[in-house]
Parts: sequence; structure tokens; C-alpha cells
Amino acid sequence: ASAAQQFPAVQSALAGAPWNCRAAPEPRDIYWQNLIKCRSPVVRRIRSAIAVFMVAAIVIFFAVPVALTQSLANLEALANKFTWMEWINEIPTSVLSILQGFLPTVALAVLNALVVPVFISLSTFSGAEEVRNIHLSLMLSYFWFLTFNSFFAVVISGSLFGELEELSKEPQNIVPILGK
Repeated sequence: ASAAQQFPAVQSALAGAPWNCRAAPEPRDIYWQNLIKCRSPVVRRIRSAIAVFMVAAIVIFFAVPVALTQSLANLEALANKFTWMEWINEIPTSVLSILQGFLPTVALAVLNALVVPVFISLSTFSGAEEVRNIHLSLMLSYFWFLTFNSFFAVVISGSLFGELEELSKEPQNIVPILGK
């Protein structure tokens, strides 16, 4: 038999189970701080589960501030509905239209930028040993954040704030009102 066929047999006899061999990562790709941490698979799974739970919590709870950014696009309508916001009607029309068009976008961009460092630290907390795995985890977390918050939350809250007066009169008809 060839050496390639003999190696797995010797390996099984020595260890009791086949070894999992793969090429070593490039040294610049290793996140050395995570190599110092506990390498137990159980601890890794627990840390990964905590990181996933934290990402899910951030995605869910950030929906509120993201939805509030959409209320900035309807300042005039909100000022007409709520007496404590009447001062908005005194702002010049040109300034108000700039605020309504520009401010929600800037606020949403700032909120989106705030979560990236948090997601990076959660990725490193989970115990990833390679920088590319940290980046992959960051991209996946950020994808779900943007999909849920910058798409669904923005669309739903924009419709909700646009139909706020009608919803307050007929709360039982929320689905048909938002669907039109």
C-alpha cells in the first residue's frame, strides 16, 4: 500500500479516531488574542450562542430608534396632530423641507454606523480565530440588521407615521389602512 493509504490507518490506530487536518491559515489572518482564550468546543459554542443572542437583541431593539427616524420625515403632519410640536410650524418652509428630507437619512446612517463596532466586538467575543471569520460574522450580522431595520422597520414605520391620524380613529383596521 502507498504512504497515502497507510497514513489514515496509522492515524486511527494511534488516536482512536481520524484526525481533522487542514492547511494552516496565513499568520496575518490569525486573530492571536482569541488563540489565548479557552479552546474548548463547549465554551466556544456558549460564547457563539451569547453573541448570536446579543446580535438578535440589537436587531430587534434598534427597530425603535430606526422607526423614530422615519417620524422626522413627517414633521409637519406630526406638528398638526400634537400640540406640543406646534413650534415646528414656525420653522421656514425651506428649512423644514431640508430637515424632513435630509435629517431622517443622516439619522439612519448614524444609527447604522453605530452598530458596526458592536458587531465586531461580538464577533471577536465569540472566539473566531481567523480575521476572515470575524469579518464574515460581522457581514452576516450587519446583513440581518440592515434587512430588518433599514428595510422592514423603515417601510412599516413610514407607513405607520403617514397614517397615524386614521389609525388613531380606527385601530381595529390597522392592516387594511397600512395596506392601501
